[in-house]
Amino acid sequence: MSLNRRNFIKISGLTGLSTTFLKPGESLSLAEENVGGELARKFMNPPEHTRAACYWWWFNGLVNKKGILRDLTEFKSKGIGGVLLVNSADGLGGARIPQGVKLFSEEWKELYRFAMKEAKRLGIEVGINMSSGWCMGGPWIQPQDSGRWYLQSTLELKGPLQFNAPLPLPNGRAGYDKVFNPPGYKDYIGLPLEKLDYRDTSVVAIPIQTNGNFRIAGERLGNLDAKTNRRDASNFAKSFEIMDPVVKPWINENNDTPIPVDKIIDLTPLLKEGVLNWEVPEGNWIIVRTGHRMTGSRLMIAQPEADGLSIDWFDKRGVELQFEHFGKVLLEEAAKVGTKPAYFCDDSFEDGFPNWTGRILEKFKHYRGYDATPYLPVLSGFIIGSADISDRFLNDYRKTIADCMADEHYSRFAELCHEQGISVQNEAAGPSRSGTICLDGLKTLAEAICRQGSFGWVPTMKIPKCLQMINLMAFRGWISDKIK
Repeated sequence: MSLNRRNFIKISGLTGLSTTFLKPGESLSLAEENVGGELARKFMNPPEHTRAACYWWWFNGLVNKKGILRDLTEFKSKGIGGVLLVNSADGLGGARIPQGVKLFSEEWKELYRFAMKEAKRLGIEVGINMSSGWCMGGPWIQPQDSGRWYLQSTLELKGPLQFNAPLPLPNGRAGYDKVFNPPGYKDYIGLPLEKLDYRDTSVVAIPIQTNGNFRIAGERLGNLDAKTNRRDASNFAKSFEIMDPVVKPWINENNDTPIPVDKIIDLTPLLKEGVLNWEVPEGNWIIVRTGHRMTGSRLMIAQPEADGLSIDWFDKRGVELQFEHFGKVLLEEAAKVGTKPAYFCDDSFEDGFPNWTGRILEKFKHYRGYDATPYLPVLSGFIIGSADISDRFLNDYRKTIADCMADEHYSRFAELCHEQGISVQNEAAGPSRSGTICLDGLKTLAEAICRQGSFGWVPTMKIPKCLQMINLMAFRGWISDKIK
């Protein structure tokens, strides 16, 4: 169907309205004849499944059966049909809440089963946030499965010679000296690498000339930190500060002396326990060591017993661990009283600016179709191939991170929920604590809801997010039509 502006507005409006009254399993209809018929009647007399929902906070486990029953009874009497249960430590705005029952203790499980049983009796739908506080993470997340930053170090050598010595480790804050206010950053930002789970990604040797620019210089250098996903100093960064440098292309300049891609030597197999054993050829060489550390970012307002590191958002193992240690407990306990959560919620992305993952080279090859290894020095400003080629590599890097976020996290989370027969709610398109997370809002929403490329899964999404997704998909279709 060819979409113009008028049709786009009509379709998105009708879709949003009709979806509001769809039951799970009902198909979407955009036919105009529905307006004024059954749709109008349902609009005037909303069905039971369209009732309002609200948050239900269990602050610091300070709950009991009497309070739970009173809450649910009042919800029912006021016409509320669903709640999103959030377990957190203290209240919002810094209010201090006395300690109640500990999350996942036997006493807490009994209270949770009681709440689920009473909610079912009253016909109230219960969704549950998939962590204590936010975002995903907990004591079960080990450093290797947490959010990561890439780091690089360099060493100049002149050949020929036989080099057999330790390579310098990167500075733990190299490129992140202005980082400010990710969760708990003061406790981990300056720790030595041995406490930050440093791991190597690759080691390459690049030949250099003594004249000309083999590194980005001048005005172009001012865009490097944004293009390499390291401009985040805080979540207060303005959009133009993040986006303008990214979309401004690097133009080849006459005094550039780029390093040919086919002259770069992959030394990764020669690095053993930090020691490089390499017969250096004649000439001037720079060794670039690329690795990664945990960001150290932790959950916010989490109960102490469920606090811990945030997950790796770019590897499905992170969300799988969260489901195993958090989600399954909720499913198993609810099953004991003959019910289950209606959905799990993946709250907004408010983490410590991750930009790497241990499987980045594998993922890069999968999404972009080529080996990123010889291009990694571009992250430190080396010109590989040309300034234009280097810029295109950085664009591929950012797209790969966005693809990992969509596929490894949001798509896998949806799969895990659907395998259990429950729905999904998330804030996949934002908000984000990070300005340069390279998050593709349209793709993350699509992967979270309509992974099969159709509207087949939409009814399994909670309605507010579903409406947002449908309108965004219509907008993307309209844009694609204009591009064609």
